[in-house]
Amino acid sequence: MIPIVINGIEFQAKEGSTVLEALKEANMPFDKRCVVVITWEEEEIEEIEETQEFEIETTKGLIEIRIDDNELLPVWMQIYKNFKNQSVGWLARPIVTFGPMDLRNFKLNALRTSIKYKKRDLFLSFGGFDSENAHLCFCKQNHDGVYGAPETKSKGIFGRVIRGEYLLPSLGRTDSIIDIRPTKWSKEFSTILYFEDFLEKKITKNMKINSYIEVKLSENAPQSVDHFLSIVKNNNNILSIDFSTSMYLQNNDLVGIKVEKENTVFRVKGAITVRNSGHEVGSIYLYKQDTSFTASHNVIGRVTKGVDLITHAGLEDRILIRTIPDNLRIIQMTNKKAEEYLARRNIILIRNGYKGDDAIIIEQNPQYTMMVWKQKSVESLGLDPDLLIKIKIDDERSPRSAKHFRTAADMIHTPIGRLQILEITENMILFAPLSRKRTIRTVPREYSPDIYKPGDIGLTNAIRRLTGLIGIRLDESNEYGATGEVLEATNYIGNVEEGLDFLKKLDIGDIIWIMELK
Repeated sequence: MIPIVINGIEFQAKEGSTVLEALKEANMPFDKRCVVVITWEEEEIEEIEETQEFEIETTKGLIEIRIDDNELLPVWMQIYKNFKNQSVGWLARPIVTFGPMDLRNFKLNALRTSIKYKKRDLFLSFGGFDSENAHLCFCKQNHDGVYGAPETKSKGIFGRVIRGEYLLPSLGRTDSIIDIRPTKWSKEFSTILYFEDFLEKKITKNMKINSYIEVKLSENAPQSVDHFLSIVKNNNNILSIDFSTSMYLQNNDLVGIKVEKENTVFRVKGAITVRNSGHEVGSIYLYKQDTSFTASHNVIGRVTKGVDLITHAGLEDRILIRTIPDNLRIIQMTNKKAEEYLARRNIILIRNGYKGDDAIIIEQNPQYTMMVWKQKSVESLGLDPDLLIKIKIDDERSPRSAKHFRTAADMIHTPIGRLQILEITENMILFAPLSRKRTIRTVPREYSPDIYKPGDIGLTNAIRRLTGLIGIRLDESNEYGATGEVLEATNYIGNVEEGLDFLKKLDIGDIIWIMELK
């Protein structure tokens, strides 16, 4: 057996196994359409015990430090592990501290004089001049201060921040140190694999395999989290990469869709954001490295497993996604299915509207996943399935028309929406949007068939003044489209699969509920 690590979990694999065989044997999620990253180590350059560089993982991100070769180095080597899980102790404008910790065993006395500190200095302080109340201190700016530093030649200063200094101002009272560890200097190699590669690639000792990324979602960005979840759900938990730089990966599935500004905090390596303004509003970004603050990005979560996939994936690659917590958007589920799904997660479903087990959920309250998790219950509005208009949308041939339709029907983030009947004739039904969301101002000409059949959905394109008007054809025509315009002025959107006879019974002003079938 060969020891390997798959998605952060140690596993003993059969000798001679391929990456694919190891994934299957370990019962790990993977998708043959998605990339996998493997990492292996060949030569260790420096033993951990000899290093004086450390990584401090905080709730805000990673800070790297270098310890000086002075009289406090032996003290640090004995105590650094004890700072794991320590919270921010006390805050001041020039410093942030973690603690307290009892250092009486080291027989260190406290200085009562003012000491000159430089930005990025790392030092110890004794609160109340008592070594029982020791704190690890990070200096955010040059200043003089009296902090009860240990009485040593270095006056308590024993290291420097070498990376991640920009995180220091963002640390607050609710933050803590998640982990602290020596920097391991090793010769490590990574490569990306596609399905045909991990079908054949043999595993080696201590190989690390990442087949998906795990994203911990932020409760501080509920709307943006659901924006991200809707993309992932619509693509069977897969995120495609539409643009790649050395700094980030980008997905543009919902580019142009406005989201409100929320949780505009620092973007660290592994952060996932939604752009809230600008030319590419609505796009998703996955960060390969720390970057500066900007108010135009909402941070919706952070990758907690598989960050190597972000580092190595590129344009047109696909990444398998798992989220913590699970998606709790239950729209389109039946009451029965939703109740079972939620019960497994200790969430209570409160049925409203049509309450039968077969009811299709058309609305929910709270609307957003993170709010449902917080409340531990959700109200559903159910509809008799016979009252739903079930449709298919042709994204491939009419992408902009499809986007306009989903926006008008408020179906960008859910597969169910609604429209109001504006006009009915013997040939067609015209609709008006109830959503106030801004649609495409003028829809350019896209695909239109030679014949419109009963149930075909279309819209008037930019050739005519009423661009964007949506209609459904009730009879067959090789002259006019779904909105009564000539074929060249009509873009095809899709077709009604179920519910056309029900539609014909409705009147002007009635509201129809639409469900998209995949």
